Amino acid sequence: MEQFQVEIQVLQSLKHPNIIHIEDVFLSESKICMVTEYMGGGELFDYVVDRGTLSEVEASTIVRQITSAVAYLHARGIIHRDLKPENLMLTSKSRGASVKIIDFGLAKLLDADDKTASFLGTRGYLAPEMLQRQAYSMSVDMWALGIIVYVLLCGCLPFDDDGGKIANEKAARAKFGLRFPRWASGLSESAKDLLRNLLEVDSTNRFTAEQALAHPWVTGARTPNKYLKSPNYLRSIKQEKVSQKMNGRMPHANGNSVEVCNGNGPTISVRRQSR
Repeated sequence: MEQFQVEIQVLQSLKHPNIIHIEDVFLSESKICMVTEYMGGGELFDYVVDRGTLSEVEASTIVRQITSAVAYLHARGIIHRDLKPENLMLTSKSRGASVKIIDFGLAKLLDADDKTASFLGTRGYLAPEMLQRQAYSMSVDMWALGIIVYVLLCGCLPFDDDGGKIANEKAARAKFGLRFPRWASGLSESAKDLLRNLLEVDSTNRFTAEQALAHPWVTGARTPNKYLKSPNYLRSIKQEKVSQKMNGRMPHANGNSVEVCNGNGPTISVRRQSR
């Protein structure tokens, strides 16, 4: 419950067009209810599954918004630690809808030069330094952003998502050697360059949010308007997600259960208070 209170405090302090806005918080004897703005477009994950891969221009527009929000967070000493397409939502189903980061349940306040060591997040999006059980910095968010960009462009995850411990950097480089699927042969060199800099095993050489935001592919200066032809492996992942849902309840990353009510109004997240 303490972590949920941190999530509320973090969200209440933020004001950015690409970060979910918290409308109100209600306290009762047994529950804390958080009301956020309504996001009618659903998860970015579902959008990509339904569309298949996107054009580079559309993906660039989405990534620009996410990166802007991450830069905003990092400038304020906030590390998200659970960036993934499921935690990115669209304001509407119309083309060109805004994308917003949600779910700050694993967020942490961190000074620019500080590190933390808690092992948490989502399999498939964990940075190499986390899998080596090393102390890590805000750069883990940039690794996760790289995974998101890859998913948007290639329609699949770039690496094995077993989440197992890695012994050292040599083993990490062997596991995370960046490769592109055969159907991504038409991917622009600008996009590949961005991915190489985001999915850099050495966190000290990995792009910061500001560097990513200035990259020509992200700004749109070198972004071709073409689609990639790829099989949609994400559909099987979605089917697995759906099979795990039980009565509208999903496990939260920190172990708490979350009820999410989506109607024609705001989204309401509910946590039961521990006694």
